[in-house]
Amino acid sequence: GTEAVLQKRCPIYGLKLEDQNADINYRIWEGITLKSVTTMGGIKVTMTAKKLRVNVEIPEEKFEVPDGFSIRKTEADSMFVQ
Repeated sequence: GTEAVLQKRCPIYGLKLEDQNADINYRIWEGITLKSVTTMGGIKVTMTAKKLRVNVEIPEEKFEVPDGFSIRKTEADSMFVQ
């Protein structure tokens, strides 16, 4: 089915993990999860987006690497990079 979240019509995708007694449902709009409902072991957790802004200007400085930031490679990196 579908559900409207923040005025966006979202298809509902479900996942059932019987071995973990879990039921997960996602409401996704254009690849963005706007709502998820998870029931696991009798506990229900709902997460819902409260605000969505699209087509907004993002200042160029948001993409600058901060001074003093460094990237170090570890052996674990070789598992993912070929």
